[in-house]
Amino acid sequence: MNTFISLNCGRFGSLTVALTLLIMVSCRPDRVLAEYIIEVDVNKESSSIYLEDIATDIRYLKLESKKDLLIAEVSKLAIGDSSIFIFDRKQASIFTFDLNGQIKYVIKNPSLSDGRKFEYIRDIYYDSNSKHLFVVDAN
Repeated sequence: MNTFISLNCGRFGSLTVALTLLIMVSCRPDRVLAEYIIEVDVNKESSSIYLEDIATDIRYLKLESKKDLLIAEVSKLAIGDSSIFIFDRKQASIFTFDLNGQIKYVIKNPSLSDGRKFEYIRDIYYDSNSKHLFVVDAN
């Protein structure tokens, strides 16, 4: 649950804080999340969970690989309408695939439109509403 609290005590500041606190108190995410929590007894000798027992739709997609474009670590995965984004923190790279698994491009040392470059890619976030990929830089 994303919560925004405005501490501006102007005309609408107190109203914003009051509404936010009301929403925080009234929302009970633990009730909603309880149905998705799976408890595993780690003390049992045979504690196995099979994906098909907990997932309703399982799909397998083989991603294209090339000798000069190998993923070292899948640090984050984001799926958009037409692309799959894999952030590799070890290489500070973003691998982009189409939905058929074919590589579209790799961002290794991205340049901004004004010529500046990212110092070091730290993270990515895909906003499905705006269909934008946001990149968090070390700067």
